[in-house]
Amino acid sequence: MVDIERYEAEGSFGDRKVIIEHARSRSNSGWMTVIFHGVHGCSSFDEGNKYGTLGSMLLEKGVEVCLVETSRIRRDRSFFGDDRMDWAKEAFREKTYAQDLYDECSALAFIQRTFPCQRLCLWGFSLGGIHSVFITSGEYAPLLKKNGLEDPFVDFKRINLLVFSGIGDSINKDESDSLSLPILDTISPELSIRRAASMVEVPEVVFFFGGEDSTFSESSSRRLFDLVPTENKVFHIIKGSDHAFRNLCGLPSTRPLEIMVSTLSDNYFLF
Repeated sequence: MVDIERYEAEGSFGDRKVIIEHARSRSNSGWMTVIFHGVHGCSSFDEGNKYGTLGSMLLEKGVEVCLVETSRIRRDRSFFGDDRMDWAKEAFREKTYAQDLYDECSALAFIQRTFPCQRLCLWGFSLGGIHSVFITSGEYAPLLKKNGLEDPFVDFKRINLLVFSGIGDSINKDESDSLSLPILDTISPELSIRRAASMVEVPEVVFFFGGEDSTFSESSSRRLFDLVPTENKVFHIIKGSDHAFRNLCGLPSTRPLEIMVSTLSDNYFLF
């Protein structure tokens, strides 16, 4: 049984809390991984939570883990049953992209102050990956300032490995209705993800793309990959995986998560 420590960093919206769940591995590879969830995501070590499952897999590999859950109006997602869209509209009503980015910066700054580690991996899923691009390029600071938010000061040059799962520079047309949801509805053309990608400063970068991703195309993901100036970077396609890495060939499966963890542990999270 793993001991989970729960912390709260300053949030920008709703309950003003960014929840951090921290767990140490029984073995120690010297690595810590900070995981940013996707838009409107829930992240905890609760049974059945994707990020908790991922975190548990990393712990088995000797990697210390911090799960981050951003601020929101309400966290009782079960109140809405399976209606994720209605819950997202209620929980994140009028939250902006800049506020969501602030939450991730606040969490990462807190983690860097609180948990010393030898090597730090930042792993972002979907919008969490987009946030990671702005953070590791240093572009997060002027963006927050422009929106009247303070800079929590993230020492992004202390990040050793940057992992992206399911990101791209433009959303597929079939998914364009989602852009009317909170957070996404404040992303403007001025928010240049391509410019930020070209300024990323991390020694090693890994992209994971689901072969059946309906949100981003492979070309939109590869455009960002090509722009990242890091020499040590790789692009992996997980055949049959959906955008969220929850399904394989149309069926619920943890296999996409297992493939990603295995790839990282074999090449980066070495004792």
